[in-house]
Amino acid sequence: MTGFILIGILALVTGVLFLVAPQILIRLGERFNRVVAFDSKTFRYRISMGIVLIAAALFFFVMAWYFSQLSLL
Repeated sequence: MTGFILIGILALVTGVLFLVAPQILIRLGERFNRVVAFDSKTFRYRISMGIVLIAAALFFFVMAWYFSQLSLL
């Protein structure tokens, strides 16, 4: 369950950065180019990528909540 929350937080932060401050992602990509690689296509569709990542974050949060409810039964 903790993994779902951590992945959700990471996806939410990345999605918000795609929508609000893509220049931060560009600088992070230059610094951590071996770990995170964002190409030009990713930034061409940055609004779509941001919305998809935020939706994925919401999915992970709902799954974490759902699994926590199952363990209460």
